[in-house]
Amino acid sequence: NSTQGVTGFGNAAMDTSISYYDTGKTVAAAIRGIVWTGKHYIVTDYNAHTARFYDSNFDTVKGPFGDTISLPNDGNTDHPHGAAWDGRYLYCIQYGGSGAKIVAYDLDNGTSTATIVFTKAMNNTTATYDIEYADGHLYTVTDGAVSIYRLDGQTITHVSTSSNILNSLEAQSITYDGSYLWATQNGYSMYKVRLNATLAATLTTSIPPDNVAMAWNGKNVVTVNHTNGKVYIVNNKQTRVDTEKFQVSGGAVSYTHLRAHETPEHLV
Repeated sequence: NSTQGVTGFGNAAMDTSISYYDTGKTVAAAIRGIVWTGKHYIVTDYNAHTARFYDSNFDTVKGPFGDTISLPNDGNTDHPHGAAWDGRYLYCIQYGGSGAKIVAYDLDNGTSTATIVFTKAMNNTTATYDIEYADGHLYTVTDGAVSIYRLDGQTITHVSTSSNILNSLEAQSITYDGSYLWATQNGYSMYKVRLNATLAATLTTSIPPDNVAMAWNGKNVVTVNHTNGKVYIVNNKQTRVDTEKFQVSGGAVSYTHLRAHETPEHLV
């Protein structure tokens, strides 16, 4: 199911073996965000207002309350969009009513409902889509402009917002690969962006269809199709990852194991 022969992403030269392919796995079709914690994927479900948990083979991970935890609304805003993880909290965007805001959730409070720890009204309050964490900051893209927010404990401070460098993009998918942010929207190109909110490259070919979420898992980019929940892999290595040989990191875990500094005994 691979799409071979991608010779370049915009002005970023790539190996001809780069491709995306269907893993044969599916997650909830109503998702609006996905992030890799280092141990598990957290997927946000727009309709159910939940965070769902999957291992690296995209099989559900069971915790003390099943494989989901509820994400409550904050005031008159609702519907979790996007997913970012800083090793402690899950960050989503809620919108409506008083306008879009960043909401930080504690998933480890011993109940089946996450706790809202703190919020921040977004610089552009019409924003409705994805969010990413990188190097102590949160990133969003609205109207093609990249906004940077600094995290200081439980305080979020708006640092800057670029001009329209991404062709009026309303980013439904943002991820960080350790060097660059990657952002896209259904029907758009994919953009490679530096952490100082400047454009590095534009990817114009072979973007996975109906993409509504992306996550970098340390080896490649995972994307999800919002119409059917299909999981795709964008492989940026010369040797394509074999979907039959994923390293499985599943098993019964408590939500405390989602913390980046704690490793479940069976994963040591």
